[in-house]
Amino acid sequence: MIGARVWVLLAAVAVGWLIPLDGCCGELANGRHGVEPEEHGIASEKMEEVDVQVRQTPLPQFSWKTVPAFFHSSYTGALTFPKEALSIILKFPIVTIEKWQGCHAEDYTYEDDAMLAAAKQIKTANPNISVNVWFDSFRIYSNQSLNPSAIDRADQFCIRSRHSEFLESHTDYLLRNSSNQLAIESYCHFHVYDYVKPYVGQYWTSMCLNMTRSGVVDGCGCDGSQSRAAATGSVQVPHIDADYAVKWNAAKIAMMNSTRLALNGGLLLGKQPFELGDYVHAILHEGCAANNQTIAMLRNISDVSKQLGTPLILECHFGKVDENQVAAFLVGAGPYQYFGAGGWVNSKPDFSSHWDEKLLGTALGDPEGDAVYDGETSTWTRKFASGTAVEFDVKKGQGKITWAGSQ
Repeated sequence: MIGARVWVLLAAVAVGWLIPLDGCCGELANGRHGVEPEEHGIASEKMEEVDVQVRQTPLPQFSWKTVPAFFHSSYTGALTFPKEALSIILKFPIVTIEKWQGCHAEDYTYEDDAMLAAAKQIKTANPNISVNVWFDSFRIYSNQSLNPSAIDRADQFCIRSRHSEFLESHTDYLLRNSSNQLAIESYCHFHVYDYVKPYVGQYWTSMCLNMTRSGVVDGCGCDGSQSRAAATGSVQVPHIDADYAVKWNAAKIAMMNSTRLALNGGLLLGKQPFELGDYVHAILHEGCAANNQTIAMLRNISDVSKQLGTPLILECHFGKVDENQVAAFLVGAGPYQYFGAGGWVNSKPDFSSHWDEKLLGTALGDPEGDAVYDGETSTWTRKFASGTAVEFDVKKGQGKITWAGSQ
């Protein structure tokens, strides 16, 4: 990983100053997430045995014709999306289907079946849309019949998968703590994959490739990609032996690298900006907002992409589709960066929160250059080929889009 200019947001951002440091995408890309597997004698445990996917998968479509946008959600009421929802989904060049797809439907069997049904529905309507499924790489979603310790915090118990049934009945695939008990993560008390064992990483990779071999799924989300054993943060795995945790972290990164390569151009979506350009070249970042931090992240990812000479794909999920959020995105966005909003679990067939025709469907055109920052007014400005101009005031957190022809 080459060094890259990083714009780190400090308190001075409030008055519009950005300070350049070395690293990647807002956090250091090397050394932040563990160490290379070779340092722990597990280099041979990278998943070389997994067959590379035969199908060559192209990059998602990208254009400045309108605001580049993506769809990320699920519908719990049926295996496929309702007709009115599909009409919205087909407006997006890239779609990520969440774990909850179809889980309350009468004919629901397993998570992967519902995801495949929805993916087929989308691909049948438009085969050029990039469709990805959002698996978890850290915790194993299970109900209490499989894992008595599990806690249902966000309707996770409605999710049923073949891999959770297999893993919970083959406990050698599960991480154990320093007392040799099955380890549980701190949020939902779910069990955790034990990637130190090579066959566990191979199993996760095969989960993904089984989906992409269908021909209707192009890539896989790797939810929890940033999570590490015994790491600090909001979700932890308590009581893990420190030496084993180091090996686990390295083996998990090896799994993600191997899966990315096996996808043969298909996306392996991570979660956090610091991962980009290392073991993933795409992320679904669920924390985008109308602020200077998100603008800095977007600009930095573009900078790193140029230095690496390869596209870095960002699905930037904001809280809602409004002028402030879209303006902040447009000020910072670069190639292969997509705006998204709306809930990722829908129990009703109303997906209007994901789309606004004026904000996302109006002609835009290529940027005329990077955004320009005025320190006196704390305002970013940027112009586009259509004549559209965008402003974003970082102090007020407010944006303004002056669409071509509306002056």
